[in-house]
Amino acid sequence: MNIKLCMITLIIISISTFAIVLSAEISTSPYERHRPLVGGIQIETGRWIQYIWERLAFSTLGYAAKNIITGERGIVIAGHAVYNRSTRTQYSWVYQPKYDPSAANEYFVGIASDWNEIGDTAFVPESNVYCAILIPYKGYYEVRLYRLFDRVEVGERVCSAGIATLVQCGRIKEKLEVLVNETKEGTIVLTYVFIIEPPERFQGDSGAPYFLEFSYKEFGWIVLIGHHYGSLVSCVEGPSGEVCVPVYDMAMSLTNDLEYLNVVPLVYINAVCK
Repeated sequence: MNIKLCMITLIIISISTFAIVLSAEISTSPYERHRPLVGGIQIETGRWIQYIWERLAFSTLGYAAKNIITGERGIVIAGHAVYNRSTRTQYSWVYQPKYDPSAANEYFVGIASDWNEIGDTAFVPESNVYCAILIPYKGYYEVRLYRLFDRVEVGERVCSAGIATLVQCGRIKEKLEVLVNETKEGTIVLTYVFIIEPPERFQGDSGAPYFLEFSYKEFGWIVLIGHHYGSLVSCVEGPSGEVCVPVYDMAMSLTNDLEYLNVVPLVYINAVCK
């Protein structure tokens, strides 16, 4: 099915009593340092050029994951957080919550070892991770289940937790196995995409974990389905040029992570992340 809309890839400058409390000192702000690493917190990606740090973006950590072949643990983030499509340049270094020269070692997470453009997904190896999503200013919520693309239904209510818009919820309007659009950056091909309304996510939310609303609001734990990508926009010519307005949000399914990177979310089973 073709969607007659333009697409923008967001350039990232795209409590319940059941919440987990790991220690009394743990912050519920997504903008501070979190160890172990969890989904929904701020990261900064970039690269080093002759000992000079060049930032690509601030974005949101998706979730803790493991490679199903090697067992290696790490985090999944948005693919365009480590790859600039316009310049075809990689920015593989990841810090959390940001790069700070006074705390570079403390904030350093790792280097993306694998990424995929059409799935918009990247994997960063790191052992100090936990199977939870930070709901901003509420607490950690365990990831207990996840659903791949074919297990998520049109019409289901879903939420995301990102650093720009915090928690936003909407409805899955459509599922697309392949989405092809012509943009100013050229032809963009994406796979296993959820189209969600309303489109209330902004720069910095890229990578934000998407999960089913009922599990989070009714039970206080997470059923993960994917991560935030960008917005579908409707564009018209105005007196001063083209004007584009977001009409739908796009989330990338966990199926991309499994098929292209061989990774799946860590889940909380019998008090252990597996």
